[in-house]
Amino acid sequence: MLPSIEKYKKYKSDKKVQKEIEKHQLSIEAKRTRALQKCKDDIMSKYEKQQARFNSRANRQLEKKIRQVI
Repeated sequence: MLPSIEKYKKYKSDKKVQKEIEKHQLSIEAKRTRALQKCKDDIMSKYEKQQARFNSRANRQLEKKIRQVI
């Protein structure tokens, strides 16, 4: 067999290496989760800004109509 395959099999069976791999996978999953949450937060903040602009515009138009009626 090739030496690299033997080395891989040796490390794969090592408990310490398995723990490191698991820790690394958990770290990657946590980073992925944080990135997804950040994207969701960014989208929500953009939506809230857009909604606030729309409400502000609608309020100004309503006030203008009320002033015209009065």
